[in-house]
Amino acid sequence: MDRGFSAIILLLCLLCFAGAKVTSAQTVTPGVAKGDVFYYTMYGHFSSSDPDAIIYVPPFEANNTEWVSIEITGVSGPVISHVYTLHYYNGSEDRINGQTDLTKNLNFSSGFAGVPFCAANLRAGDKVSTVQFTINETLEWSYPDGKREINHLSWTSSEDSGDCYFDRKTGVLVDMYRVHSFINPNTNEVIKKADIVKMTSSNVWALPEYPSVVFTLMLVIGVTVGTLAYKEKVGKKLS
Repeated sequence: MDRGFSAIILLLCLLCFAGAKVTSAQTVTPGVAKGDVFYYTMYGHFSSSDPDAIIYVPPFEANNTEWVSIEITGVSGPVISHVYTLHYYNGSEDRINGQTDLTKNLNFSSGFAGVPFCAANLRAGDKVSTVQFTINETLEWSYPDGKREINHLSWTSSEDSGDCYFDRKTGVLVDMYRVHSFINPNTNEVIKKADIVKMTSSNVWALPEYPSVVFTLMLVIGVTVGTLAYKEKVGKKLS
């Protein structure tokens, strides 16, 4: 299995665990159409509570995917068909065909699922079935061609926390920051992995163009702040 493909599978599979339960019924309507294309950049970052630790990073977590595009090839009821193109820094590419059923939790045992989508026009309190969490709030983000409503959901557990942002009109993921911790029971060393997924462009609406240096700096600042906050929390827990 290719490194980049494996990295995305691992990244997104970790999103699929039980969240808050919602009993109210809601209409599941896809907000995307055939021909829509979305581009993403994805990063991972490891850190340790032990400043002298040497962290082993698996090959498939080595950040060797330059960008990922998702092209919508069809919509049938709640099922979205899509083609992923994974473009690597060495110039090679992989293309993966898959489907997402908006009524079901992402299931990697039945094939490639990919970046989570949600139904269109959800509101606070509605459930995102593909990741089993509920919408916390709806925000307004400014884009070059106007403002768009963005649905925000977040979660926190003893080992995992994160934030996801979905475009309300299309149900497409636009931003994600997730932190997961792995604790060594023998040494109490805590290894934290931060995952960052960000939409960079689309033919559906215009996104701001960040120079590569600026965007990299934004990611470094985000990961650093998250790391410091996490280390402080771990330090208090272990003391």
